[in-house]
Amino acid sequence: MTYVRTQRILRFAFGLLLKTAGIKVTCMHKANIMKLGGSLFLHTFCKVAEDYKSLGCGRHFDELYSSMQLIVKPAQFEMMVMPNLYSPIIFNIGRALVSGTRCSLEYNIGIDYAPFRPGCRCVASDFTGANHAPTAMILSATMMLRHLW
Repeated sequence: MTYVRTQRILRFAFGLLLKTAGIKVTCMHKANIMKLGGSLFLHTFCKVAEDYKSLGCGRHFDELYSSMQLIVKPAQFEMMVMPNLYSPIIFNIGRALVSGTRCSLEYNIGIDYAPFRPGCRCVASDFTGANHAPTAMILSATMMLRHLW
């Protein structure tokens, strides 16, 4: 984790929220435990948030507390940014809250590449050769087209 790369990810997140008429970004961190990486992420989040004063910002300092809040009151989170260490936990909770693996999607936006795919990796490995998640595939294609335009 570097300052420049963290800043790039956070600027993309804030820009995406502006583009989609969003109003709040929540930073999930563990700066109290992970002094170097967590503090760097939180410090960079605060610096980038200064450039986007029109957007609301929130902070949660623990993935367990954030997970509980995501289950109890999911409407309080419009967009969450976090180091990669916590994203699988939050992604799985969000996927379970929305509709399960059949309708979830995921994408990773990079500088040169942006893979879009259904979120059900290895979940239906016993159904080899059959696509049992057409909704997720259609949603992935929709997000890819939005990204390209």
